[in-house]
Amino acid sequence: MNGIYALLDVGGCVAPRDALAVFDLLVEGGIQTIQIRGKTLLDRDLFDVARGIIERRPPNVRVLVNDRADIAKLAGADGVHVGQSDLSPTDLRPWCPSPFIIGLSCHTLDDAVRAHASSVESNLVDYIGFGPVFETSTKARPSPTVGLAKLREVVERVHPLPVVAIGGITVERIPAVWETGAAAIAMASGLTSFTTPTTDPPGPEAKAESIRSRIRRATESIQSSARSTAEGITALR
Repeated sequence: MNGIYALLDVGGCVAPRDALAVFDLLVEGGIQTIQIRGKTLLDRDLFDVARGIIERRPPNVRVLVNDRADIAKLAGADGVHVGQSDLSPTDLRPWCPSPFIIGLSCHTLDDAVRAHASSVESNLVDYIGFGPVFETSTKARPSPTVGLAKLREVVERVHPLPVVAIGGITVERIPAVWETGAAAIAMASGLTSFTTPTTDPPGPEAKAESIRSRIRRATESIQSSARSTAEGITALR
């Protein structure tokens, strides 16, 4: 798991009717890990969105569902991402054996260390999401921000368990986040939201071009940051 980890927030940043089109744009932009969120959707609507996305995903793209392991399994997703108050990886793993992916949200160093221990001992967790790194508007009641220094500490403490940095990450912040050693960077509104300074509703082409531009800038920033990191390592040898 590396690069951009896209959060497809259906019913939030993305209208349900636009979910498939936005998914196609993410795939077109080269993003290979996409999590479907649908916290405001009815179960049937979330299943329909997930199933529609999974039926069209290319073989190299992994699709996860937020919170709902039942819908993830029924829809044929590659995995589920759960929070600290959801069903635990200990509960889920017997029902969701590998290679089904289980990701876990962590908000403190202690959360991350426990997840790492469960990964080492029982292969319960495949990666953690750590944050929010910065203030975020995606969640109604976000946890306190953790900052870059704490993110770096967590990455070092739980290695080699992959850490996905999440929360308030814009294209401009990608280089600083990448320097912490995070395996991937999660982005939601930074990729898929659309705002316009005019009162006229944007047309589908304007929406699509805005999302394409954000994806392009984000992936270019990741690639540039990765090259800089590699060059720095080479210079130290």
